[in-house]
Amino acid sequence: MSPSEGLALFLAGLGAGFCNVMAGGGSLISVTMMIFLGLPPTVANATGRPAIIAQNILAVLGFRRARIYRDPVFRVSTILLAVAALPGALAGAYVAATKVSDVTFQRLLAVVMLGVAIVTWWRFRGGGLGTDPLRERRPVFLLAAFFVMGFYGGFIQAGVGFFMIAAFLHGSSWDMVRINAAKVLIVLIYTGAALLVFTGNWLVDWNAAAWVVAGQAVGGLVGARTALRWPEAAVLKVYLVLLLAFATKLAFF
Repeated sequence: MSPSEGLALFLAGLGAGFCNVMAGGGSLISVTMMIFLGLPPTVANATGRPAIIAQNILAVLGFRRARIYRDPVFRVSTILLAVAALPGALAGAYVAATKVSDVTFQRLLAVVMLGVAIVTWWRFRGGGLGTDPLRERRPVFLLAAFFVMGFYGGFIQAGVGFFMIAAFLHGSSWDMVRINAAKVLIVLIYTGAALLVFTGNWLVDWNAAAWVVAGQAVGGLVGARTALRWPEAAVLKVYLVLLLAFATKLAFF
């Protein structure tokens, strides 16, 4: 890999880390850049996982320092949801690693980008992700939802945070701090399992992954420091344009 390609991956990782803090779905940027630089789509999908793990480790440590996980009921509930997501993630990663061609995966990625773009546009228009006014606890719904999201996360990952937040808002009485704390821990656990599947199938380009991990760490720090100063609407506009451009490129060129 040339220095210019490494720099491109670092910048893509930086953008991904920044978007993950400010809006979500940032891995779409880094995975697409890897594809543009010549990595097969299935390899790019696998290679993006170490950066996701690294960023979520930092997030979990931050929530731990803030003592968000000290409530035993919250902690056990989060672990149970992670356990529900694990078999789905292993199955999703297995399908992505062994059953899907590069061409098919690239087309699916374009479809996912369009879906995330719609969610982003909805947020920009003020629709949010939806809430249940009663905020009832629905454990069966959450366990089933996280099994399905585990499969999605193991298969493609990008944008799963949007769906997790929506599930929590409809199925739990947690506030957004706890929702985000649970989300990053669950993603960390099942992504670690998915990475084992991808590594076992020799799909991870560790050289490219190192550049993305470094960029995503810096992007996460920059995003955390600017979150209070940059209006979310401005970030969402830029992100939406990128998603539509990348989706068009993947689908038609």
